[in-house]
Amino acid sequence: MSFGKRTLLISVILSGMLTIMSSQTMAQQSIYKVQSLYLYNFAKYIQWNEIGDNYVIGIFANSDAFAELEAVLKPRVVNGKGFELRKLKDESEMTDCHIVFIDDSHAARLRKASGMELKNTLIVTASDQNDNGSNISFVVVDNKLKFKINTESVEQKTLVVSNNLLALGV
Repeated sequence: MSFGKRTLLISVILSGMLTIMSSQTMAQQSIYKVQSLYLYNFAKYIQWNEIGDNYVIGIFANSDAFAELEAVLKPRVVNGKGFELRKLKDESEMTDCHIVFIDDSHAARLRKASGMELKNTLIVTASDQNDNGSNISFVVVDNKLKFKINTESVEQKTLVVSNNLLALGV
C-alpha cells in the first residue's frame, strides 16, 4: 500500500472514530440536559420545609455533566427562587442541599449518603438505585428517560411530593 493510500485510510479511520466519540459525547450531554429538566420539575413539584433564596442542588458528577446541568438550571426560577448548583467533593457538603444528584461515576457516594440524616434533601441518582437509598432514580424505559420515586424513602423525609409528579413516575 502506498504512503498516500495509507495516509488516506488512517484519516478515514480517525475521522470515523472522532465522529463516534463526538456522537457519544453529544448523547451523554443530551441525557444530562433531560436529567436537568427533570431536576427542575422535581423542584417545582416537591415541597420543602425550608428554602432560602435559592434551591441548592449538589452535584456528584464529572465536569461535563456539571456544566450541562448548570447551563440548563442556572437561568430558571421556581416559585420566585433560582438555582444554585454546587459541585460536591465530599458527602458532608450534602447537608445544605435541597437536591443531590449522583451520577453513575460517583455511585459509591450513595452508600455514605444513605447513612446520613438528610431530612430536607432529595437524593436523585442517574440510574436505578432506589433499593440503595435513592429517593428518585432515573431509568430508561422503551428508550426514553423516565424516573422512579421511592415513595417510602421520600415519606420518611419532610418532603411532600405532588400527586402530579407521583403519577408521572414509573
